[in-house]
Amino acid sequence: MNDANATGWSGKRRWLVSLLLVSHLTAVFIAPFSFETVMDSGIGSPLVLRVSEWFRPYTQAAYLHHGYAFFAPDPGPSHLLRYRLHFSGSPDQRTGQLPDRDAHWPRLLYHRHFMLSEQLHGTFEPPQPPSRELFDRELFPLIERIWKARRHVYEAQWESYRRHLQATHDAERVEMERVEHRLIFPNELRNGKRITDADLYVVLPEDRSEGDRP
Repeated sequence: MNDANATGWSGKRRWLVSLLLVSHLTAVFIAPFSFETVMDSGIGSPLVLRVSEWFRPYTQAAYLHHGYAFFAPDPGPSHLLRYRLHFSGSPDQRTGQLPDRDAHWPRLLYHRHFMLSEQLHGTFEPPQPPSRELFDRELFPLIERIWKARRHVYEAQWESYRRHLQATHDAERVEMERVEHRLIFPNELRNGKRITDADLYVVLPEDRSEGDRP
């Protein structure tokens, strides 16, 4: 009795299943690997970049792009979304932020809103296209396509948040800004600094001057 009769699978079916498994494992691996191979400037390995973009439709659909930076051993600063509401016929303004410890309770609800603000920051792409001088001439068209796609995602997400806040609060106009809350250093803590001190919060610009993209 051959192997196909013993397992009930033909040789072609086994090859197909093996190929699907290898492809899935590659997709699971490529997301954290691409995160680790990207420098602070945003420039990463061309090979990893190409493989990551090829798998992107699948990794996005399967939700394999997890928050590796946030849950890493050294998570870094957190990011908030502050907003200001303007109302028709009234000089009064209301302000708020996502997440808000007073408004978003219990803790799970706060965490959900925290993930929304972090996700918005994670998709940030500046309005200016990347510089051709930083990339190989053959690689630049791919870099430019990636920038356009990511910028479109960021703008769509930003507008979705704005419309939701406007509709929820029945506001005429909504202003929003991303805010970075850096971690407190041990020596600052020993000297009496608190994690809620205002100077730990920095408003992030919406252009390339932010410096975290090429």
